[in-house]
Amino acid sequence: MSTHSWTVSTNFISTNSRPTQTRGWCGEQGRSLKSDSRRPRASGVRCSMLDEAISLSALAPAASDFLSTLSAAMLPPLNEASSVDLGLRLGGSILGFLYLLSPPNVMNGLLDRLFLKAIDARSEDNWGPDDISPKVGRTLGKGTFGLAYEAFTTSEGRKKLKGRRDEEGRVVIKRCLDDDQADIEAYFNRRVRRLGKQAYFATFLGAQRRAGDVMGPGRLLVWNFEGSRTLESYMMEPSFPLNLESLVLYRRQANPKEEFKTPKFGGKARSEETEKREVEVIKRIAANTLTALKTLHDAGVVHRDVKPANILVAETAEGAPLRLIDLGACVDLRNGFNFDPEKGLLDPRYAPPEQYIMPQDVPKPPKGVLALLASPFLWQAMSPDRFDTYSVGIMLMQMAIPQLRNVANIKVVSTQLKDVEYDVQAWRERYGTTMDFSLLDRCNFAGWDLVCQLVRSRDSNRRGRFSASDALSHRYFRPESLSSIGSVPAGSRTLVRK
Repeated sequence: MSTHSWTVSTNFISTNSRPTQTRGWCGEQGRSLKSDSRRPRASGVRCSMLDEAISLSALAPAASDFLSTLSAAMLPPLNEASSVDLGLRLGGSILGFLYLLSPPNVMNGLLDRLFLKAIDARSEDNWGPDDISPKVGRTLGKGTFGLAYEAFTTSEGRKKLKGRRDEEGRVVIKRCLDDDQADIEAYFNRRVRRLGKQAYFATFLGAQRRAGDVMGPGRLLVWNFEGSRTLESYMMEPSFPLNLESLVLYRRQANPKEEFKTPKFGGKARSEETEKREVEVIKRIAANTLTALKTLHDAGVVHRDVKPANILVAETAEGAPLRLIDLGACVDLRNGFNFDPEKGLLDPRYAPPEQYIMPQDVPKPPKGVLALLASPFLWQAMSPDRFDTYSVGIMLMQMAIPQLRNVANIKVVSTQLKDVEYDVQAWRERYGTTMDFSLLDRCNFAGWDLVCQLVRSRDSNRRGRFSASDALSHRYFRPESLSSIGSVPAGSRTLVRK
């Protein structure tokens, strides 16, 4: 890896909650940004002279005339400026403003850095040993860095539950024995919470450290209980995707045990209306996932581990029907938190061919505030968000092609794609002759075209693959005519989402 870097230094505020530790582009703590206000500026000098002139005018008219003449010489009238200069200044101002608002949005980053982070920290409750019962429920998930459990709050803990409160006072807790990893996951959950779009993510309540109880030592992260099953568990059932129709499309579940068999294998094919219903469920899942990713990408965050096991199916009527979870592998490209150009966290079944969000020879960006100011340039040059959208393309294939819903089969697909140099059309012609693509081929191959735009290698400009915003505007998400799905039989009970 190249060792050259940008030789720029500045004073900054560390984004790390542990000031003695360095992550990615974050360096040692320095002087506050307030020190910048002591630097002289030309405009400030001019204003001071004018103010002084005004104050002296009442006491010394002669001095006032002299200073007025001097200030007029320093600040020429507006009508004397050339139209070309005004046009250049106006154009430069507009371009600068657009630059600050382009992903990952420097303007919001400055607000978050200076104000929102402190406000959010003050509003977060401190969870102690008296808030969560030592008794734990089901194991909800297992990961590299910890286990997620169903837990129960005490009477004191229920007062700290935000949003929808489970009737039993349940929460989800994750025990992390690695303090560094706990800090990373807590950082990104707080970061997402400050975005104000919590509907697409699990509601993070806070962190707690305790030892000597049933859970043992380690750091506990606490979320609202919003569901117990992931998309992966639903995909393993023969009735997928209709088993999610009531939760994802808010309709009564119809024929949930209907199993698809193509005429090629001697079974009865699905009806036209059944296919439409299945496509509608898959569309909603894909659109929900892409919207959650767009929210992260607009804030300069790349997830790096998008897969069905990290998508929670919500069992509540509030918010989006699916939540993107497990943010421990994320990287914040506004300041480089959790970024290491020589390391990549990925699941090989869903990871893109490049394996890293940026080339390993990318120079190290500057530290502190300059890293934030340079982030739009880095984002536009390297397009790190395309790392996540490849994973969505693999998920779309897995959901729409029944033969790929088995976890073992999707692992084989990643090897096959490598053999054809990630040309998904060549993969279909070589390996997909015995698979059913009917759900992707509807509406003039709309779904398959979207897969081809997502599951592909990058071009020489680090693009060549749809972003989340591009994918959401694709024709695949245009609605089909659904004649019989909208009606719900009398007496049936459905979720009404807000």
